[in-house]
Amino acid sequence: MKRLFLFLTWLAVYGSPVFSKEKADLSAKIKNNPSIAYTKNRAVEIIRTGFNAGDGYREVWIRDYNTFIELASTVYPKDELKENLLVFFRMQGADGNSIDGFVPRDKADVGYKFIYSDLEPRYAGHKNTVETDQETSLIQAVFKYVRSTGDRSILQEKIGGYTVADRMERAMDFLMNERFSKKYRLIWGATTADWGDVQPEHEWGVELDENTHYAIDIYDNAISS
Repeated sequence: MKRLFLFLTWLAVYGSPVFSKEKADLSAKIKNNPSIAYTKNRAVEIIRTGFNAGDGYREVWIRDYNTFIELASTVYPKDELKENLLVFFRMQGADGNSIDGFVPRDKADVGYKFIYSDLEPRYAGHKNTVETDQETSLIQAVFKYVRSTGDRSILQEKIGGYTVADRMERAMDFLMNERFSKKYRLIWGATTADWGDVQPEHEWGVELDENTHYAIDIYDNAISS
């Protein structure tokens, strides 16, 4: 009865003509706001320069790629977008974990513990173990790619004996096996700062170690939901 009452209340408020008109008015204001169009145009200009995170970064990071892949689909051919996604799957760990980002092998000259795969000899990968958003970012990026391009064939691409669909499931298995708290029924990681992906206890801030302060944070769990 209580649920029915709450539903009817929601319907009365949000389904009312007054609310619908306000929503339409707000939508029109946003669409006609010149700042929105300007910002989008500048974003497109940036996307045209490449997939790495900026002039100071050589890597292509999965959390960034997940953020802008839909916008990138308006600029780049789908095969190019698809290929970047496949790189992440080619460099997937045996336990299903996803790398954080990849860089050309000859550019892998910083202090990361780089990851290499026979399935992808062109690149070196690295994984930020203090964060727990790579696997879900990759899955979301595939979803956005399919939604933006209509290309579902990526799910059946075979990589090292597994389809991409299989590898997506293996990514979820990694989170449930290695990053899931049975006590709290939530995903865990480290206490982080900066962009939310570094901890203060390590030189680079990207590795779980004996000094790590473990945490269950909003971001990791929101993106995993």
